[in-house]
Amino acid sequence: MIKVITQDESFLQEVSIDVDLRAEEDIILTKEIIQDLKDTALDVHFNNEIGCGGLASNQIKMSKRIFIIKDKKNHFKTFINPRIIKKSKKMIHIEGGEGCLSRPGKFTIKRRHNKIEVAYNDIEGKKKKATYSGMQSIAFQHEVDHLNGILI
Repeated sequence: MIKVITQDESFLQEVSIDVDLRAEEDIILTKEIIQDLKDTALDVHFNNEIGCGGLASNQIKMSKRIFIIKDKKNHFKTFINPRIIKKSKKMIHIEGGEGCLSRPGKFTIKRRHNKIEVAYNDIEGKKKKATYSGMQSIAFQHEVDHLNGILI
């Protein structure tokens, strides 16, 4: 279901809580959140001039550690309980600044690690690892910031 993206800074500054993938109610809720994130992101992608590179669950008023970001094929990939486990020393930023759907019209120059190694769970609870660089690294770090209550 398409959700309204919140601009409530007090809610967005709260740290999101881990998903318990052993609890049936959390699994059901997580599947609903993932579908809502994808529906909302696709709606924004087609109806917003800046598009949507990612979306965290707290942006749709759900305080769980879940987000989606676009992969290189322009499909949304889901991350549950994501964390960054290794960071490169090289820093990068987006010329003109990073935008955020919860802060429309504001762009901030934010230095990010060019390359990161990450760990996360999939919906089956399997532990996964991946490495991202460039724009995907920036998007991942941006969404992790959301889950940690950090706004750009």
